[in-house]
Amino acid sequence: FSYPDSGKIYSWDFIDTIAGFETTVVGGNLVNYSFSKAATINIKLVITYNSGSKDSVTQAVIINPTPVADFYVADVCWPGATVLWDSSTISSGSITEYKWDFNNDQNIDTISSTPMSFSFDYGTAGTYSAALTVVSDLGCVSKTSKTILLYEKPTTSFIEANTVSGAATSFTDQSSITMGTIDSYYWDFGDGNTSLNKNATNTYLMAGMYEVTLVTVSNNYCSDSLVRPVTIGEAETVVSTEIELLSNVLTPNNDGFNDMLEFSQTGCTVSIFNRWNDMIYSSDSYNNDWSESSLDAGAYYYTIKCPNGEEMGVINIIK
Repeated sequence: FSYPDSGKIYSWDFIDTIAGFETTVVGGNLVNYSFSKAATINIKLVITYNSGSKDSVTQAVIINPTPVADFYVADVCWPGATVLWDSSTISSGSITEYKWDFNNDQNIDTISSTPMSFSFDYGTAGTYSAALTVVSDLGCVSKTSKTILLYEKPTTSFIEANTVSGAATSFTDQSSITMGTIDSYYWDFGDGNTSLNKNATNTYLMAGMYEVTLVTVSNNYCSDSLVRPVTIGEAETVVSTEIELLSNVLTPNNDGFNDMLEFSQTGCTVSIFNRWNDMIYSSDSYNNDWSESSLDAGAYYYTIKCPNGEEMGVINIIK
């Protein structure tokens, strides 16, 4: 507020009915005064001249509302776009212009006439500043800026080993992060089983393809996930190729102990000879069922031929 400088003392009376008080400012012909709210204010100026005479004038001044610039920041994990969401307000009237400066470098990136949200990719994790300037329908301006901390997301990866059914398949975490640490893990093995361990194992009961998911979460609560198919094969059946005589001593007395000539494989061709090389028994599909109590005690010889090999050896009958 100003008045031509032709007097000696200037007394400004600001009658702020909103705040509920009157303020008098004694000074020059130019003063600054902040009003608490938008309103119509009566301002009285009293001038005291060098001669001692006074003059006064009262004028109503309309104080327009100033908007309050504000915005929210979401999605502060990178890679990914950061969302800036307007939340500016004004007590009366309207906001007609929104000016976004995503880097707070005094260069306006976008202008809109309505409140909107914008997505902006800062390109890498780090510390940034964004600013928003709003203008009311009566030309009042408000600006705010905020510091934005963008945290890095983990890069999720894993490898698996021993991918056969019925055995423990191992899953080894290979995830990485350059800013921060990975604090938690969640595995979903695709068969209903889960784990919270960094490295985990799971036993698949059946062969097939399973969608395995690993979710990693950093110390700044930024997460990443990887879903990858893992093929589980059938477990190999190991067939023994060794022909084993379970006991080379026979006691054919029907006591249930060493009564029969028994081998580790059945269905083979078996021949038994006495010490004079006379064949006393032969079978093309032997089933561990030969016992001869009428034979004399002593040493006897056998041969056994199976699809995967053949052997010969000595048995002793003890009575």
